[in-house]
Amino acid sequence: MPYAMCPICGAMLHLNVSDHAAYAERHPDVRSGDLAPEPCFSCFQELLAGDRVVTRRLVNDNVAIEPGQRGELKAIYVNREFGNAYVVALDSGKRITVPRAAIRKRRDGEG
Repeated sequence: MPYAMCPICGAMLHLNVSDHAAYAERHPDVRSGDLAPEPCFSCFQELLAGDRVVTRRLVNDNVAIEPGQRGELKAIYVNREFGNAYVVALDSGKRITVPRAAIRKRRDGEG
């Protein structure tokens, strides 16, 4: 049973692989027992301006984002080489600019 790690947020997930040849072609450097880089469900979803989002815990040398803050994605600043920055207007009135790892799309019924 192969497992994966989301390269965006670091979540661990189980992969259900029915086509072993296609998996081996997609991940030629991954040995049995290694973690393949695959996005989790929360990171796989494309985010667009206007989407309702919620923050995830993110701590690094420059920023500390607490989880569970709700808001609306206002803008996406695109850098095709290195990834995007996401501008979020939080329901609290604060405006933050964060990397993709710090936010996810709200689930149905999450408010």
